[in-house]
Amino acid sequence: MNARTGLLSFAGCAMLLLPAAAKPHGAPAACELLTPAEAGAALGTKSYAGKQMMPGDATGCIWSDDPQALDSSRKVAVNQHTPRAFQMLKSSTSPMQKLTPVPGVGDEAYYVEYPSSKTAPPFIWFKKGDAVVSIRILIGTLPDPFSTSQHEARLLVLAKAAAGRV
Repeated sequence: MNARTGLLSFAGCAMLLLPAAAKPHGAPAACELLTPAEAGAALGTKSYAGKQMMPGDATGCIWSDDPQALDSSRKVAVNQHTPRAFQMLKSSTSPMQKLTPVPGVGDEAYYVEYPSSKTAPPFIWFKKGDAVVSIRILIGTLPDPFSTSQHEARLLVLAKAAAGRV
């Protein structure tokens, strides 16, 4: 892979992380997909209520152990995406990410890992009908207290709860 191809691949992956411009018709807002108790259980600490990532944009929500959700805090991030973004994720051939199917969540779900990164925690993405959601647990300080398998177990619980509300 040359530098240009690598940059384009990286840019394509980054685009997948952006939330959709609008949530699917009839789908609940991202902040309605989890409770503070569910987020807190995943974080291993108390969580405050979810807040929109960007004011006026119901497609992204952050739950945090800090009321200001500072960079140093533990957070659960939920984003809604388009079905097209899910298709792009599934069809990616980038060696920068690894997809692992996750049975039992929505119509289809995947863990997304970044094998070349020593610090990037995994995501879980799921699709249920036209609704597409990604969830990630972010630890503000290193070292991360959770292994990849612990992240995935916590993400699975969160994804099942969120999928039940879509």
